[in-house]
Amino acid sequence: MNYNYNLDYSSDLYALYEPQTSITTGPVITLDYNYTVLNWLSVGLQLHYNYLNVNTMTRIDYSYHHYKSDMFSFLPEVKLRIPSSAHFRLYGRAAVGVSFASQYGTRFAYDLVPIGCEWAGQRVYGTAEAVFGSVIKGGRIGIGFRF
Repeated sequence: MNYNYNLDYSSDLYALYEPQTSITTGPVITLDYNYTVLNWLSVGLQLHYNYLNVNTMTRIDYSYHHYKSDMFSFLPEVKLRIPSSAHFRLYGRAAVGVSFASQYGTRFAYDLVPIGCEWAGQRVYGTAEAVFGSVIKGGRIGIGFRF
């Protein structure tokens, strides 16, 4: 995931004095636990870890700073399943919580999955999700284990 803050390539005077910041992330490692309340409803918790590469440049003096920071996220979630066969399940989920990165402190975090699917066995299964959130934007593919 890439974020660009204050990247202004215009010739305005303020762009010379404002720091230009670019933040990129690496892969996100997710641990997800769900407890089934009803056939179609479960509640759970997501834990995420990833790192941030932060590059900041000031155009007036061309000073350049680079640092890395670890980011941890803690998000309680609600998962709604569409009733289907045991070997292919569709679902949606919403998770809201907090993220912590040493340079940025604690911030609001969210993870919305409008459509996701699980397939294969009852114990070991695969997952694929379309994700929109502050931790991940795009898609997530994984392997799950039920115990």
